[in-house]
Amino acid sequence: MQKPSIIFLNHASFIIYFNKIRILVDPYLFGSAFNNGWNLLTEVDHTKQIDHITHIFYSHEHPDHFSIPFLKKIEPVVRKNITILYQHTYDKRIKNYCQKLGYKFKEFKDGFEESISDDFSLIIGKVPFYDSWVNFKINDTNILNVNDCVLENPKLVSDINKKLNRKIDVLLTQFSYANFIKEEKQELRALKQLEKIKIQDEVLKPEYIIPFASFIYFSHQENKFMNENINSVNDTYKYLIKNCNAKPIILSPNEEWNLEDKNNDSSLYFWENIYKNINNLNYSSLVNTYSGNDLIIESKKYIEKLNQNNNLFLIKFLYFLNFLPSIKIHITDLNKYYYFDILRGLNEISLVNNTSSLVSFSSETLMFIFNHDYGFDTLQVNSRLKCDEIYFKKVTKCFILGSLNNTGRYIKIFDFYKYLNLNFIIRGLEILNLKKKNY
Repeated sequence: MQKPSIIFLNHASFIIYFNKIRILVDPYLFGSAFNNGWNLLTEVDHTKQIDHITHIFYSHEHPDHFSIPFLKKIEPVVRKNITILYQHTYDKRIKNYCQKLGYKFKEFKDGFEESISDDFSLIIGKVPFYDSWVNFKINDTNILNVNDCVLENPKLVSDINKKLNRKIDVLLTQFSYANFIKEEKQELRALKQLEKIKIQDEVLKPEYIIPFASFIYFSHQENKFMNENINSVNDTYKYLIKNCNAKPIILSPNEEWNLEDKNNDSSLYFWENIYKNINNLNYSSLVNTYSGNDLIIESKKYIEKLNQNNNLFLIKFLYFLNFLPSIKIHITDLNKYYYFDILRGLNEISLVNNTSSLVSFSSETLMFIFNHDYGFDTLQVNSRLKCDEIYFKKVTKCFILGSLNNTGRYIKIFDFYKYLNLNFIIRGLEILNLKKKNY
C-alpha cells in the first residue's frame, strides 16, 4: 500500500504529502521569534518545497510555530486555495485572523477524528495550556507529531496512547529545553528532555522517532547563557540509539524521507558543524529603552485591560489570597527597582539588597509584558531575565492572568466551564504550587 512522504523544512516544520494532499506543518522558516529571543540555527530557501501546499497545520500559537510573517508572505491569490487546520479554541482569534487574510479554515474538536480526503484523516488533541498534538492517518500509516507539548507527566503520554489506540509508525518530538532555566539546572533539564522521549518511546512504541522542534538557539545577548547546555541533535541521536527501541531518523533542511530505514550520517554531519559554531552566530542587543514613567503609565493600562476582561472582585479576592502575588523587579538598563502588583501597578522603590527576592530584566521586556497578553509567556520562553528559580514561580503567578486571557479564558463566573478539564486543572495547580508534581 502506498505510503506518504515527509519533507523536513526546519525546526518544527515539515510537509506531509500523499496524492493531491500537501500539508505544511508549523512553518517558522525565517526571522527571529519571541521578542528577539530565538533564531533558527540555520535558514535555507524552501520556495520549491512549499509550492502547491493544500493545507497548513498549526499546533499552537507560539511564533516559532504560528509565524505571522510567513502567512503574510504567501500571495493573496494563493491563500484562497489553502485550508488552515487548527484546534478548537474559545476566542477564535486564530481563525478570525487567518480568514481575514484570505485563508480557508477548519477547526478540530479535541480528540475527534476528521477526514480531509478519502484516505487522509487527522486527530488533534489539546494539551494544557495551549499546545496540541496531531495524528496524521494516511491509509494505514500513522504519523504522530507531539512537537513541544509539555509531556513531562507520563500519564499525558498514556492518555494519548489510549485515545489513539493504534500503531504509531512515526513520532516527531522535541529534543531540547525551550524555556527559562538557571545555569546550574540546565544539564539536568536537558537530560530530562531526552528522558521524556524515552517515555514516549516506551508508551507509544513508534517504529521511527524524528527529533525536531529544537533547531533554534537563544539569540539575544541577555539569554546567550541558555545555549550552554542545550541538547544537540548529535547527542540526542546517541541517546536514542542507546535508550530507545524506535529507530532515530535525523533530517536536514529540505531533506525528503519516504518512511524507510535511512543512513543518518550526512544529516548528523550537517547539524554537527552548525552546533560547533553556535557561539559565533548573530546575537541581538537591546533595541528600545523605556523610562520609568513610561513603564508606570503602561502598567496602569495593563491593569485596566485586565479589569475590563475579568471580574474585578475576583481579581481582588485572588490577590488577597496571594494567588496573584506582588513582586519586586530590577530594570537592568535603568538600574532601578520597582514593586508591582495587580491592583496598583508599578511603583519605584529603593535599592533591594536581596537579589534572590526579585526578577531582573530590561525595560523593553517589561513593556512587552504590559503591551501583550502573551508577553509573560514570551519571557518564559525567551529567557531574557535573571531570577532565582523559586522566586520565578512567584513571578509566574503574578502575571498568570494575562497568560490565561491569552488562551481565551477569563476570571469570570460565567467562564467557569472553560476550566472544567482535569489535565488543565492539574497543570494549573502545579504552576501555582498548590499541587506537588509526582513525576
